[in-house]
Amino acid sequence: MKDAMDSSISGVTTGDFGGISPVFTDVYLISEGDINILAKGKRYGRWWLLKGLQPDLSELTQYVEMLHKEFELLMKAQHPGIVQTVGLEEVDGLGECIVMEYVEGTTLKEQMAGKLSPGTAAGLMDELMDAVAYIHSIGIVHRDLKPSNIIVTRGGHVKLIDFGLADTHAHAFLKQSAGTKRYMSPEQATGQTPDARNDIYSLGVIMQEMPLPWAYRRSIARCLCPIERRWSSIEALKGSIASNRLWIQRAAYGIIAALLLAILGMGGYMMQNRMGHTRIIVQTQEVDSTNAVAIDSLRQQLKDRDREIAALNQDMAQNMQRMSDSMKHAMTTAVKEEAMLNDHMKRAIELGMARMNIIIDDSGVEMMLDTLSRWQEPWKSEVLRRVVRVNTDISNYIIGLNNTYTQSEVQTVRDTIMSSLTKWNERMSRKIKSLEMKE
Repeated sequence: MKDAMDSSISGVTTGDFGGISPVFTDVYLISEGDINILAKGKRYGRWWLLKGLQPDLSELTQYVEMLHKEFELLMKAQHPGIVQTVGLEEVDGLGECIVMEYVEGTTLKEQMAGKLSPGTAAGLMDELMDAVAYIHSIGIVHRDLKPSNIIVTRGGHVKLIDFGLADTHAHAFLKQSAGTKRYMSPEQATGQTPDARNDIYSLGVIMQEMPLPWAYRRSIARCLCPIERRWSSIEALKGSIASNRLWIQRAAYGIIAALLLAILGMGGYMMQNRMGHTRIIVQTQEVDSTNAVAIDSLRQQLKDRDREIAALNQDMAQNMQRMSDSMKHAMTTAVKEEAMLNDHMKRAIELGMARMNIIIDDSGVEMMLDTLSRWQEPWKSEVLRRVVRVNTDISNYIIGLNNTYTQSEVQTVRDTIMSSLTKWNERMSRKIKSLEMKE
């Protein structure tokens, strides 16, 4: 007889499982920046994401407080669309780290680089807006929304990450004009107190870069307006998208209704006309066979027939009028849609010019040339480097438009921007030649 402690009797395996450990094992770095490090480690048989500070910053109060602030915000934010945080712990070799779930998937930036269908893009954007609306509802502004901070899981769902720059009223002492320039709102760049509209601006830039359906694209422009005219909340933005969808449905229904009325009107006229002819033939046959119908009776039948014809003509006229009204409505709808598309194109050009002006202003090239007295090093190399950078950034912006606009729209925006950029380059060239002549 086998021993009672033999696991083969119960079918339960006893003993320790080597893959389970109360400490982190198999820890290795994933990425590191100027401030933070990201690592991946295994504990209790599953992978975790570890976020800490660079070793030379781990003793500096400001950066430790920033790490603690991010931990507090992540613990406060419990939502399916936000990476789950479980603790703040000391990890051998890394120091104090935020411990988060490790999400298998790719970033939205990587998704956008591939073939992302409008339907899939719309689903991801809906989930992203839900996640952002949630953090706003608990008083958090993310301040660094961008495709690389959004994970798309293997199941195709959104997970918002990196709350290192997020802000609440409780952390006012750490407010700073930080973020990623391409996605940062103009007022955030100047260090103004952040609110939900900062994140709405960033969402607008992300929406520009995604191949979203027209209902979403129609609402982008107001995301990028000056802050006082911008959508005041995610709910307002979602409401606008829903209204756009409803407008498209109504336009489609109007066109379908017009076609159905035309078909039904012509079919009804033909049916009634055929029934009239059949009735006359039958009546004529009866008169011929019996010879019993008087002339007066025949005249009455002819009058009845005339009234039927008049009624058919009236019905036909009414059907034609309804068809005409429906076609007019469809035409009006088409004209309105064309006007909206023209407004969309105009806004695309305005946004493109605004982006170019921001890039030029941020470069400070013109101010440097206006303050220089001689064309000499090191300013000479610095000015030329910045001029090249301006042209490169604007070219990259134009290339990025292919993810949002059609080829013809991109061509129109590009022609407008490049014309202005050429004039700016020529003006900078004249300023440089003027400085060279002073030597």
